[in-house]
Amino acid sequence: MSEIKAFQFDANSPIEISTGVNMQLSDAGTKRYLLSTPRIEKFLIDNEEIYQFPIGFQLRTYDSLGVEVTKISAKKGIMKQKLGEIVLTDSVRIRNINAERLATDLLFVFVEKDSLFTDKPVTVSSLAGTLTGKFGLTSNLNFTEYKLNKVFGEIETKEMYNEQESE
Repeated sequence: MSEIKAFQFDANSPIEISTGVNMQLSDAGTKRYLLSTPRIEKFLIDNEEIYQFPIGFQLRTYDSLGVEVTKISAKKGIMKQKLGEIVLTDSVRIRNINAERLATDLLFVFVEKDSLFTDKPVTVSSLAGTLTGKFGLTSNLNFTEYKLNKVFGEIETKEMYNEQESE
């Protein structure tokens, strides 16, 4: 009985810890996402499961043929019970199939809504150049269609003119 009385639950401590995690999520048998992390800490807060990624997070997205489209990574992250709402912090990076890259310090990922959002400064780099959005961006999950807010920077437009001339 004294052992039972001595047992206490600390609401600030994880109820489960997993290490070396690779979680594949599929849609009708087709791989759609691969979540990888060295450590997941699961918390139960107000009857909702919250997952913390204290030492690294990576999410890869795939097209219907299983080809990797996007890689999203960060040093830290938090995810609500369902893979749908993820908040990433600290050295957030994205690379898409078009070799475009994003760097920011905060990113909201909405998997079920196929969207990304941040109101923090972002830098987007491509083969054509680099742009910075002072007040963030919105994008689809694959980071192939995005809108920067308060943009500045330079992009090489030579390719656009060459394409127009050849038409």
